[in-house]
Amino acid sequence: MPQIRCPHCGARINLESRKETDFRMILASLKKGPKTFTDLLRATELPRKTLSLRLKELRELKLIVKDGGYRLNDEPPSNLGGEMLERLNKPVLFTRKRVIVLFLILCIAIPVSSYVQANILPKEEKQEEITPTVYYGNLTVAVKIQKVQDLFTWQVKLSYDPEELVFLEAWRGDFFGKDEILSGIFAKDKYGKEYGIENWLVIGDTLIGNYYQHIPGVNGSGTLAIVKFAIKIPTVPKTPKIVFDQDTFLLNSYGKELHSASSMLSVERM
Repeated sequence: MPQIRCPHCGARINLESRKETDFRMILASLKKGPKTFTDLLRATELPRKTLSLRLKELRELKLIVKDGGYRLNDEPPSNLGGEMLERLNKPVLFTRKRVIVLFLILCIAIPVSSYVQANILPKEEKQEEITPTVYYGNLTVAVKIQKVQDLFTWQVKLSYDPEELVFLEAWRGDFFGKDEILSGIFAKDKYGKEYGIENWLVIGDTLIGNYYQHIPGVNGSGTLAIVKFAIKIPTVPKTPKIVFDQDTFLLNSYGKELHSASSMLSVERM
């Protein structure tokens, strides 16, 4: 069986097999309908000289007819060998160009799919375990007042170390005679954001007046409020302190400020 060497890859090609492959490509294209010579050039990608030779051979075999273009013979010769007809009717799966294109597609698709899988598809994120905050007990302090006259309204600003303490709650002392949760608690979220301070809170309380008659304030000494903190450190924390600025004041029943608040107010551990 005559063979030639491929000038591109060096492989030996069987000429008979090559001819049959060319025949099948041409016949497969003509099965879709009549074609011109140019159409067959594009469909088979054969060299012009080779295609012309194959078309001549197929006409001699009376498998195709040339009448302006090329088409299949509706009545192929009965004397053509059955084995040859069977070989020619086998489908052409891939031309050389199709094989190369398929190979390139696979080469491109593999890294692209890897990139998509690595960068686009959602990754399973490990859920970080949230470690609960550990506190080392509580610190309770009392805001005291000494020897005051006609106290009707009060407000106190307490500073503390946020690295050591966490504010929990505050409630009234016995000075106004009501042991209940203070409604006038102004936490750091309200004032801290405004002034950029995060280590203090403001608490306060007042008696209720009467428009028709004067109600006097309370005289004497006692506990204005009790404040509770959680301790964040294993050692003894610093005691909160009163900040004597515009946020700390004492008012009498006439709405006037009582002076010497710094001498009357104090904070004590309980």
